[in-house]
Amino acid sequence: MMDNFGYVNQWQDQTTFIIGGGVSAKPTCDKWGEHIKASDCRIIAVNDAFLFFPRADVLYFGDVKWWGWNRDEVERTFKGEIFTKTAQGGDLTTHLTPPGKSKGGAKVEWSDNPLEVGGHDSGHQAINLAHHFGVSAIFLIGFDMKLVNGESNWHRRHKKVGDNEAPEKYSESFMPGYKEVALECARNGIRVFNMNPDSALEVFPKLDMERLFE
Repeated sequence: MMDNFGYVNQWQDQTTFIIGGGVSAKPTCDKWGEHIKASDCRIIAVNDAFLFFPRADVLYFGDVKWWGWNRDEVERTFKGEIFTKTAQGGDLTTHLTPPGKSKGGAKVEWSDNPLEVGGHDSGHQAINLAHHFGVSAIFLIGFDMKLVNGESNWHRRHKKVGDNEAPEKYSESFMPGYKEVALECARNGIRVFNMNPDSALEVFPKLDMERLFE
């Protein structure tokens, strides 16, 4: 666990991959994972993406239920730092909070306060975290923001039932906040690229993985 301010600007002007949970993450990481590991880029694994990159620089999760399901496996296999916005991550994690809890009146979607991360989903929050680390460029993998063949994730490890595969969660709950993310990244000079050309998330320019590693 890091001191809450110790991580700020540790990756100043560097590039990071953020690996999300969309269906496209698995084929992308299966094909390009070794290239990503061999690059000079930092890696933030979101939720189950630690399985692709057990030596990622950071694992980020925002759901305390996910931590309860996966803590033992993470503790056995993951070698990097762990960040979360929950209050129940235990002594293995660095705890951040949603905007407004450590200082009133902050935006829900974004925070410049290194004690906070904004956003309604873990991928969104991971982008805010990358900003605190000081990166200048972000490549997003698995940020599909839609169902693919009826699936919302590249895995079937979620134990949650109900609306986990409802398309409305993207259009109504998740995607609107990314407009603010795009504006804040531009304001902070962070270039963000969506590495899934078929993603429903349109606020960042899209780029094929081949362009990075050809």
